[in-house]
Amino acid sequence: MKISIRIDQKAALLQGLELGPRAVIEITKDQAGAHWPAIVESLINLAVTPAESSLPPVATDTVAAFLEMMDQQQAHADAKTAEAKIVSDKALARLRSEVEAREAALREPLRETYEFSVVNRHSSQLSRTSGPRIKSFIREIPAVSCYSRWGFTSDGVLQENMPEWEALRRRADELEAQNRSEIEAANVSALQEQAAVIDAYWAQVDSAEAQRQAEKEHAQQQLLTKRLQSGCWEKDTHAYNRKRYSSPWCAKVTFPDGPKAVYEFGQSSGDRGEAGVMRVPCRAGEIVAWGQKDFRNSNGTTHQLAVMEQDGSMTNVDRVEAYRRFSRREQEIAAATVAAAPVI
Repeated sequence: MKISIRIDQKAALLQGLELGPRAVIEITKDQAGAHWPAIVESLINLAVTPAESSLPPVATDTVAAFLEMMDQQQAHADAKTAEAKIVSDKALARLRSEVEAREAALREPLRETYEFSVVNRHSSQLSRTSGPRIKSFIREIPAVSCYSRWGFTSDGVLQENMPEWEALRRRADELEAQNRSEIEAANVSALQEQAAVIDAYWAQVDSAEAQRQAEKEHAQQQLLTKRLQSGCWEKDTHAYNRKRYSSPWCAKVTFPDGPKAVYEFGQSSGDRGEAGVMRVPCRAGEIVAWGQKDFRNSNGTTHQLAVMEQDGSMTNVDRVEAYRRFSRREQEIAAATVAAAPVI
């Protein structure tokens, strides 16, 4: 068979040969020996005579140089195959030992611990939070190094080793699921045994929450009573950036001449930029407004109107509702005045 081979012209010149980029050699099957299948596979165009080989270039246009190149290429391929086999065998051996370690860990009993507490009264969820320490069970099994962020990875495993690899992978997952199942069952049973302790804890939590709620409602009622008795509305203000915001303001709002609002501004304590208290006279049924201007962003400017209810609470309203509430109150006052007038 005649084969067109590529010439490494630089290597040829170093040997004192002047050869072109390609040369033709004639080689027989006997000469090729074990390399014959690789030579045939490398031929990219058997319809052309001589056929062109896709093998690496050689330094001389001789059959001996070509066969030497084939020996080197085969040795390199054998070395890569042996290296890949070593890597694959190591990966399999590591996974096999990790699965065996998991199996050994699962033969050990669950470990009792009191480092967790119950955080959800409707489930068996456990957490390291405040609350009574609850007896629970844990068991840690060895990690599997072949897990990646996205799952199991088989990098470096040869195709011939994949059946055993997949079987070990499935076994590792089964052992992890078995461990989780045993821990969950033991913890559910432990929670049932400690139901009285858990119920007592949640009863204490409910009692404390009810007490806090009662204190909050009492404080709110005291605030409303004080507001009704004083005839004034007050609101605390917080410290602010005086270069960005105006001083907070408050006012009593009336509509004496139709829908146009009239603001009677109240008082505000505290230096500019500092916390303080806003105060304006207001009784049940009357309207107040408060706000603060944001010089950098108009969306940050606040302007809120509110009506004082009969119990002293405040209901936020818009301008239209504020006008309606004011007009209705004026009508009720006028009607009461007429009704109270003596009959002549």
